[in-house]
Formats: sequence, structure tokens, C-alpha cells
Amino acid sequence: QHREQTRAVNVGGTEVVTDCCRYFKTRLIYISSNAVFDGKAPLYSETDPVSPLNYYGQLKVDAENIVKESGVPYAIIRPILMYGRPYPNERGNLVTTWASALRNGNPINVVDNVYSKPLFSKSCAEAIWAVINQKCEGIYHVAGRDHVSLFEFALAVAKVFQLDQRLINPVPDSFFPELAPRPRDTSFDTNKMEQELNVLPIGIYEGLQQMKKDENKNDGR
Repeated sequence: QHREQTRAVNVGGTEVVTDCCRYFKTRLIYISSNAVFDGKAPLYSETDPVSPLNYYGQLKVDAENIVKESGVPYAIIRPILMYGRPYPNERGNLVTTWASALRNGNPINVVDNVYSKPLFSKSCAEAIWAVINQKCEGIYHVAGRDHVSLFEFALAVAKVFQLDQRLINPVPDSFFPELAPRPRDTSFDTNKMEQELNVLPIGIYEGLQQMKKDENKNDGR
């Protein structure tokens, strides 16, 4: 809805950061997105050509190109569908949104024809630190192990957090009116992450269990 502002932040902001890196002769770690792909030919590797389906994805492609052409050493990290326990007053994610609704006894509609490889936030952090510490350069796809529909992911959330799976209704993506088209499956090939960063992708149950432990720890339980 606010395209000029969005471009100023995502593309213009990236130009400012690359200028700073050039001035201070330092390297840049740029966090991009799975939205650079159209979702028609998963699993995507780092060498696959980008093909954004919406304006946000195009902005990420434009920002990536600025980084690549900046002349500074860089690494581009593309995460996908992250989840985890947010800090207080910070933005939530699909898992926290679903869990909150189910705890309140509210039914939720979740698409069953959109797929992803959900990424636990701590796994993403582990991959970023590996890139930093190993001084890696180039593009890295970071994702979880399980290739699931969003509906399957929601069922796993209910199971791990002991919530009522019967409140979860499968629907097609056409059920939701959208401002922009969304790709159906931008899931990643994680071979490069595993081989070069030595970071193994974890499954949704392992990540959700860790998220539950983090919540209980924060609650003093």
C-alpha cells in the first residue's frame, strides 16, 4: 500500500548500509527472503534464478543486487518462515498467532496447499553466526528439515502445545483475499547450509518443543 516508503526502507536503506561498509572497509551480512522466488519449482538452491511473484520479493531482489554490486565482501542469507518465542512486546509469528487463538478456543483457518520448510529462529541465528565466524561469502539458504503444508504445521503446533486440533480448519489459499500474490512453495534445498556452514536443519517437532521450553522458562516454570 505504501510502495515508495517500502522501497526507501528496503532498497534505499540497503544502499546506506553498503556505503557505510565501503567507507569502514568491512563486510556485510544481508538478510534477504524466500520471496525472491515464485514458488513454482521447489526445492530452490542458491544457484537458481530469482523470480519474485510480488512487490516485496522484487524489493528484496533489488536490495540483493545492490549488495552484490557494492564492491564490499558480502554474504546474503535467505531465511524462510521463521518461528520462535519473541521477546516481550515484539512481533509474533504464525506459531504464536495460532497458539494464542487455540488457547482462547477460537477456530483458525489454515491453508493446506501452501508449503514451506519452517525455520526455528535459533537455527537461523546459528547459521548467521556460522557465516560470520567462518567469514563466508556468497548466498546461503537457511531452512528447517520438514517440508510441510501450513495446515500440517498448525497441527504440529497444536500437538506440541497440547491444544485442540479440531479447531484447525484446512482451507485453500484462495480463501484469503490478499493485497499481493503469494507463492505456494518457495522451500529451499539446504545442502549448502549443511555442508559449508555445518548447520543441520531441524524438524518442526524439535523446534516447537524447544520453543515450548523457552516459553516455560520465561514463565518461571
